[in-house]
Amino acid sequence: MKQILAISFITGLLFFSGPGPAYSREDYFIEDEWVLLYKVVNWWYTCLEPDSQWLCGQSIRFESHGEIQVSGNCQDSKMDLILPKDCADQLSIFTKPMGKTYFKLTWQHPDYFPVIKGVTLSPELSSLDQLSVTGIPKEDRPQIRSLIPLLGIQIQGKIRGLVNNRIALHPVDSTAKNQIRSCPKPEDSTPFPVSLFIVHTPSGETLARYEMAWE
Repeated sequence: MKQILAISFITGLLFFSGPGPAYSREDYFIEDEWVLLYKVVNWWYTCLEPDSQWLCGQSIRFESHGEIQVSGNCQDSKMDLILPKDCADQLSIFTKPMGKTYFKLTWQHPDYFPVIKGVTLSPELSSLDQLSVTGIPKEDRPQIRSLIPLLGIQIQGKIRGLVNNRIALHPVDSTAKNQIRSCPKPEDSTPFPVSLFIVHTPSGETLARYEMAWE
């Protein structure tokens, strides 16, 4: 019965979303199906209680293509990758329900970034307004700057609730202010998985991968 409901729900998503436009700069996918996420949010706010758990645990992915800019020069200690204003603003990504959270580098492409140094993100990152990237040697920065028009980001996670008109990728406190929907805690109590990728958009090749870490 649960599978039938899930299929029915995905069919509904396709009905009101349709195929994604080729020119779109930002896209959202649920279970690899392109969706208009604001319509999903609107549905979840108003759906009947028996249907409110359908989205829980579904995989969700955000993609932003070719709109990254960069600040800093070859002599600076870091390079800031500046994302479009309100990038991924339909997702709630950062929270501290389990202590400090940050994106930890797990892999980088050796053809673009030297393996001996990690291309890390600032541990103080609490929004996507600015990604401070460190660990890029000065001699490699001109190459990275030349790639900027071709870079994009992807964010992947699991749907864990609805808060402040945004889909939450982290646990949502059912008693918190502005919380509308919350999902059951996983039975194994594992931390919520969130991944961030820097991607070469023409080829779809991943240049660096980061995973949400907890302390």
